[in-house]
Amino acid sequence: MKNITDDTPIAMLTVGQLKEILSIDKIMGHLTPSRAPDKEVLTVADVARLTGYSISTVYKLTSERKIPFHKPEHKGRKLYFNREEVLDWLQSESHPTIEQENIQRINQLKKH
Repeated sequence: MKNITDDTPIAMLTVGQLKEILSIDKIMGHLTPSRAPDKEVLTVADVARLTGYSISTVYKLTSERKIPFHKPEHKGRKLYFNREEVLDWLQSESHPTIEQENIQRINQLKKH
């Protein structure tokens, strides 16, 4: 029989599940949001939480002008994002399922 130590694995968990288990605030009854707040104007950190991208990736996407963002007129250094614009951007590159593609092809064939 094996000796059980503190290093003995007991379960396969995702990082998110482990964070939820270890969250002292949740154990104490103080819920903390694990996603970006439902506010209209977001910061880079909020966008990172909302999209799952790292903060550096969000900055890279803005420098490549691939994600919609706003900069204050007074030439401030902070970037701001409109929540709806970010959500629309996330959904803009839709890839149909095989079933959807087959239905489109059938409909095109029916037209001819």
